[in-house]
Amino acid sequence: MATIETVLQGFSLASNQGSFAFCGVTLIRGVKNILVDVAHVGRRQLLVGRLAEMGLTPNDIDYVFLTHAHWDHILNLDVFPNAQVLVHRNEREYVRHPKDTDWATPSYVTHLLESSKVREVAAGEEIDDDVRVLET
Repeated sequence: MATIETVLQGFSLASNQGSFAFCGVTLIRGVKNILVDVAHVGRRQLLVGRLAEMGLTPNDIDYVFLTHAHWDHILNLDVFPNAQVLVHRNEREYVRHPKDTDWATPSYVTHLLESSKVREVAAGEEIDDDVRVLET
């Protein structure tokens, strides 16, 4: 049976200069090691360090599952070169042409995503034993 562990807690901050976010990062350990979201580069050392505390290296991650492709969820994809990146087909299509008003999905995220080993997933798909995609 798969277990779920918090790697990094997520939160957002607001200031008089604007808002920014730190997405949560979650590890699902089953037959595969699945990292749900990978945070942004400002949390890179913290992410790798926390994984080490959990007995893992970036090479131990089989899948990176992206809940969505906002910058604070996707920028550390390059840390996991062996991982297959799982993303819903609707999100993959959206990042190719994000809305002009969508500041959280800049045009460069499509390049990050497409330079990875991407596999589209669908609601209900089993990605590991008893681990299924839930579309929200």
